Amino acid sequence: MAEKPGNRADTTAAPSIDALLEEVVQLASELHPERGASGVTLDSTLDKDLGFDSLSRVELSLRLERAFGAGLTEQALAGAETVRDLWQALSSDDLAPRRPLPAARTAAVGLKRLAESPDTVATLLEMLDWHVQQHPQRPHVHLYGDAEEPEVIVYSALAEGARAMAAGL
Repeated sequence: MAEKPGNRADTTAAPSIDALLEEVVQLASELHPERGASGVTLDSTLDKDLGFDSLSRVELSLRLERAFGAGLTEQALAGAETVRDLWQALSSDDLAPRRPLPAARTAAVGLKRLAESPDTVATLLEMLDWHVQQHPQRPHVHLYGDAEEPEVIVYSALAEGARAMAAGL
């Protein structure tokens, strides 16, 4: 497929549309295996069609930075509504500087697929409660800070922290 020509200030080439779609499909498949990711197009919306929330967008941004050598600015990431918007941002000269992480600071995290998922939840808190009831010690987030090993936050700790924060408010 044709790419948008540009006079990029750096030597990083704009990604091909197919390469971008491949990254988006991969993440969508991992996040929502029950939906399937077939039929993703440039006009697929990130939130409604693909179910990408703010954390999913950050993960996508990191993957795009790794894959294409250039990151999206916070403004471009927040303002993108479709895959096409991402491609246009990656094809522009207004990219965030790359933030390379040492190889020792990244790690693949493998989790078993859940056998079930909630039938109906209306809020994020209901979803968190469901996870706490089903698998309270399952890791939810791996935070990589200055320590050698990441801080693992499990669902029960996340819920406890959320309750403490809510009580403080």
